[in-house]
Amino acid sequence: MVPPKQTPRMHVGPSSRAPPSQVEANSGRHAPPSLVAQLQQDLKASVNERGLDAAHILELLAEKKQLQKQLAEQKEQLAATMRSREAAFARENHLRDRFQDLVMAYNDLEDYSNVLHEEVHQLYYQLHPDDAPGPAEAESGVVLADGGEPDADSEEEAAPVFAPGGNSPGGSDVSEIDTDAKD
Repeated sequence: MVPPKQTPRMHVGPSSRAPPSQVEANSGRHAPPSLVAQLQQDLKASVNERGLDAAHILELLAEKKQLQKQLAEQKEQLAATMRSREAAFARENHLRDRFQDLVMAYNDLEDYSNVLHEEVHQLYYQLHPDDAPGPAEAESGVVLADGGEPDADSEEEAAPVFAPGGNSPGGSDVSEIDTDAKD
């Protein structure tokens, strides 16, 4: 294999790879002092601007760190609030279930109280047969322990029993409260 012919390089001018200061030095020309002063002044201004920019960047980084810390604290506070809210909803649901159980127990006790009341009347009339109601009183369904006439003042109205689900006579309904979490 034959090596290619090499052509000699001619040194016509300064190389484009050399820095401008070397080009001027090699060419024998010197930059005018006003240009040097202007370039030095521009360099000093650029260095000052860069320093100010670096200081501003540090301030922004510190502010970013502070905002990230605040965001983390707010996220934790929000999470704690959500846990508290979920616990409150769970407790409310438990209490609603318990309330319904208590209403049913109250109704059962009221029925049992009525049965006991009737038994008391029956036992009273067994002990005092002379006070037993007559046939007219027995038909009306009103049985008085003393055997007398009912007093208008002594009659007690039955207290309304509140039952969730719209069965209450007062018209208020606890079940209307919306406990669904809205996202």
